[in-house]
Amino acid sequence: MQEELNKLPFKSSRLPNGGVGIILSYNNEDITVPAEHLFAMILIKAKEISAFANNGVNLADAVLAVPNWFTDAQRRAILHAAEIASLNVLKVANESLLIALSYGIFKSAKKLFSETDPVHIMFIDLGYTGYSVTIVDFIQENMKVLSTVTDRHLGGRDFDAVIIEFLAETFQKKTGINVRKNIKALLKLEVAAEKAKKTLSPNGVTEANISVECLAEDRDLSCILTKDEFEARTAELVKRLEAPVNQALAEAGLRREDIAEIEIVGGSTRVSIVKRKLGEILGLDASALNYGLKTTMNSDEAVARGGALQCAMLSSRMKVKPFNIIDRLTYGIEASFETAETGAPTVVSLYSRNDELPHKPRRLTFPKKFADFTIRVSYDSAAVALLPTGQDRLIAVYTIKVPPGTVPADVRVTFNIDKHGLLQLSGAELLEELPFVADDKASEDKKTNDEKKAEEGKSEDSKSAEGKKKYKKVDLEVITSTFSLSREQIKSSIELEASIAHENKLIIETADKRNELESYIYGTRTKIDGALQKYATSAEKSQLHSLLNNAEDWLYGDGFDSTKSEYTKRIAELRAVGDKIEARSTEEANRPSAVEGLKRQIELCKSFSSNR
Repeated sequence: MQEELNKLPFKSSRLPNGGVGIILSYNNEDITVPAEHLFAMILIKAKEISAFANNGVNLADAVLAVPNWFTDAQRRAILHAAEIASLNVLKVANESLLIALSYGIFKSAKKLFSETDPVHIMFIDLGYTGYSVTIVDFIQENMKVLSTVTDRHLGGRDFDAVIIEFLAETFQKKTGINVRKNIKALLKLEVAAEKAKKTLSPNGVTEANISVECLAEDRDLSCILTKDEFEARTAELVKRLEAPVNQALAEAGLRREDIAEIEIVGGSTRVSIVKRKLGEILGLDASALNYGLKTTMNSDEAVARGGALQCAMLSSRMKVKPFNIIDRLTYGIEASFETAETGAPTVVSLYSRNDELPHKPRRLTFPKKFADFTIRVSYDSAAVALLPTGQDRLIAVYTIKVPPGTVPADVRVTFNIDKHGLLQLSGAELLEELPFVADDKASEDKKTNDEKKAEEGKSEDSKSAEGKKKYKKVDLEVITSTFSLSREQIKSSIELEASIAHENKLIIETADKRNELESYIYGTRTKIDGALQKYATSAEKSQLHSLLNNAEDWLYGDGFDSTKSEYTKRIAELRAVGDKIEARSTEEANRPSAVEGLKRQIELCKSFSSNR
């Protein structure tokens, strides 16, 4: 977290709940909003872009893509941001899943997969911040993720950082100025570094000319970065491409020869040394196009396209041909609780890494409970090596409320992984044993099959040697404690966002009125001395010129920062005189056609009268 915060060009602070607060300037005052609110602002802007691109039609549903390694807390934060932004999110989906979906659904629609024999496809995604390798099985109308392995700290920005360091070194040697702590200079170097990386990516290009004006202290930077220098400096980064590939194959239980195709996506896969190294790792033909790697997908939009398809599949507004998806769980999850017998914590595994999703619910039964008890749910010990550095293993604490005076009875707790990848305690039930009643065969025979099934469901896990035991199920209250924004914080952010939106709307409308006044002043002045001159009396011209001059002086003086209502008032004063003159011009322009229309009507009337 600290490493990421140090890269930000704005200030942040620690919130009381341990989260990250972003410091904003609002109405000339510094305010702190949760990072979730800042992301909500980005989502709101995305909604505006979407509406503008679709003739004002608002976004109805959405799927948000997140890296495969996002934790429970991060996924909850994404949903809270969507709530603040009033965005209806149908699913928080893994990027790797969406990439595979955008590849497979169209091929399945074209009947390019077998009905029985799975095809193994590897997807390698090297984006701006992360690197992932995913292996997926495809058969007709089905896809199953076999494994996904990520390196959270290997992406395009790391290649950029190498070039930035080269540029900083070069500039310091030439000028003696160290720009590594100069945020403004670093932003300029980031732009130059990304441009140089793109220049060096195609085959045949051996060097990139880099020029940055006024980098620091009015000094310019001009230098040349050769491809050999770039590849030498990024050699350690390129070495890290291999481990995730090997781990993904191992977790999928496959060999390199079993992979039918290797699709690469992400802007950073365009770097030639990256493609060359991946080809070497996978034993592909070095003389082939792109070193034997497939580039049939849109590198920049593969995730977004997969997200759009997933959204269409989940939305009630669309009808999509069935396509079954099975994903994998990134982290193992365990539950711990104290037992009455030992008083020591007992740990039970709920889910393991790479369990299939969706997954059937997991149930735990706690015997002879008569008082409140607590369940702590955490990532398992194997997940420590995979979690972001410093991430607490604890996911949530659930307190099961047992009514006072309850006779000791079993409590059954049900856990589930929802569509967003979040762990949910979906229910806690007190199983009160009912008095045993012998089966009445005649009565049983009258029951329908559906009634029998319902009865069996109610008495699940309740058979004993003496006969069937029946239980009355009583739902229990569950108090959940997770690392997330409270309802009060979310409500506060929603209210603040509504206030900001209202003020933004007023600012835009005020600016529009100011521009309207300015346009009217210059436009009318030109016309009153030209096209409208003959339609105005001398007194009207003099009056209008005076009003226009006064309005102009006011606008570029005290009135430039005035209110919307004042601009509206000034426009109305000018129009009270100017519109009368405009009306005369319009009337004369329309008179010939009106006279012709009248003549036609008179002729029709004459013709009608003569025929009578």
